[in-house]
Amino acid sequence: LDHIEVMRGANAWRYGAANLGGAINFVTPTGKTAPKVQLRTEAGSFDYQRIFGAVAEDFGDWDAYLSFSDYSQDGFRDHARQENQRYFANIGGRINERLSTRFYMSHVETDSEIPGSLTKAQLRRNPEQAALSTVTGDNKRDFTLNRIGNITTLQLDGGHSLELSSFYSEKSLWHPIFQVLDIDSEDYGVRLAHKWQNAEGWRWVGGVEANQGRNWDSRYVNVSGHKGQKVNELHQTARTLNAFGELEIPLAERWALIGGLAWLHQERDVDDRLKCNSFVTAFCLPQDESFNETYLGRVGRIGLRHDLMEGVQLFANFSQSFEPPTFSELTGGQVVSKNDAQKANTLEAGMRWSRDNLDLDLVVYRSEIRDELLSLNDANGQPLGTTNADRTIHQGIELGGALTLGQIVLRGQYLFNDFRFDNDDTYSDNRLAGIPRQFLKGEALWQQSGWYAGPTFEWVPTHYAVDQAETLFAEGYAIWGLKGGYRPDQGLGFFVEGRNLSDKTYAATTGVIADAKGLDSAQSLPGDGRSLFVGLEWRL
Repeated sequence: LDHIEVMRGANAWRYGAANLGGAINFVTPTGKTAPKVQLRTEAGSFDYQRIFGAVAEDFGDWDAYLSFSDYSQDGFRDHARQENQRYFANIGGRINERLSTRFYMSHVETDSEIPGSLTKAQLRRNPEQAALSTVTGDNKRDFTLNRIGNITTLQLDGGHSLELSSFYSEKSLWHPIFQVLDIDSEDYGVRLAHKWQNAEGWRWVGGVEANQGRNWDSRYVNVSGHKGQKVNELHQTARTLNAFGELEIPLAERWALIGGLAWLHQERDVDDRLKCNSFVTAFCLPQDESFNETYLGRVGRIGLRHDLMEGVQLFANFSQSFEPPTFSELTGGQVVSKNDAQKANTLEAGMRWSRDNLDLDLVVYRSEIRDELLSLNDANGQPLGTTNADRTIHQGIELGGALTLGQIVLRGQYLFNDFRFDNDDTYSDNRLAGIPRQFLKGEALWQQSGWYAGPTFEWVPTHYAVDQAETLFAEGYAIWGLKGGYRPDQGLGFFVEGRNLSDKTYAATTGVIADAKGLDSAQSLPGDGRSLFVGLEWRL
């Protein structure tokens, strides 16, 4: 991975995304941007081991990149063994002066034991233990993934270009949980985008995309992690056809207006091949979970951007979002839920500052949501299903930045999350469960000529609800660590990092249930205890 681009909210429209959160673009290394050779080995607590190797070559008009990684660890908790192998390659270049293309290929094999969720009492007593049901049921999430993609760009006259993106992927999932889920899937799609920009600051991107995905979802009684009697078989098909457009208009010096529209048509089809209740095994209790739903959405956005001075930008957006449920939100739990699409209107304003010794990214936002898709667990921490809330509100602050003071760099992020129901018939104005109200993470590093060292921290200042009825809470926590190392542009480097050095017992995250009725419930996922990691890296 070369770097990550985060497009919040409406800023993701350039990729055709019309969801509430935005989009994340994982920018991969190429033969022109990556070191010619990169080798890395890591080891640490909980029998953690990782090796990584990559080679890159620039052939002139063409280039290629190939990487491999192998990772394993026993984990902080019992029944938490993980093994992961990833292979990635891309090759691309210019076919002629106008036409360029790049192919991306990846193969992933991953096996993960699931230690499950603990009650608060179990967490305090022994955070390393696994939930008994996950051990007796040998809960796992193992899958193999193959994917190939291509992006081809045709440069036209007058600042115009056409970009054709396509992909195909196949995945096999073996997932013993409350039942054994044996799911094979394939997804494929294509997107054609027209882009244009000129010297006066006008910019346009518009296009269409079509995707289709199919799942063959077979479920069995979980017999110590093995297949027992087949209890369900669902053939699932998802189809997507979207059209989108975004235009940026320069209004005056340093000012720009951005407007966009999107039309979305998506289908979810479930064909129940067994037609029996999946929790009655003595005989076939007739139950047909087949359904076909169509989700049609039309959304828009309008935004204003002002470049206040070099390196300082102000912006404001009003945008709409439309998110049909995925199959995991329809059939991924113990019950099939024919959910509606999630819809939202969002206002956001912010600032980007990259000037002198300060880099800062600040966003203030408010989203009013209809039919928010909320996932729930049962009392044992197993996925129960997903439901639509009536009205909810997400509002808050996202702040991230870095301040350089001589050889000291202060880096951090802060989230203020005010997520709540909006006059709900059941939960009134309760806060949404499972989301800390505040989250801070940062580091203070001394840096010089590739050397670095300093402390790190993570802090959730207050407790937060685990159930929507606000009768059970997860405690806040603070953990800290130290890290240091040497990373030159070329040659041999190393790192050493200690995490949670105070050995704090805490819940890193939780499940969510509807109403715990004030009773302890198995929803806590413990964070790792005190740990130490070291690594060596060689770059050519």
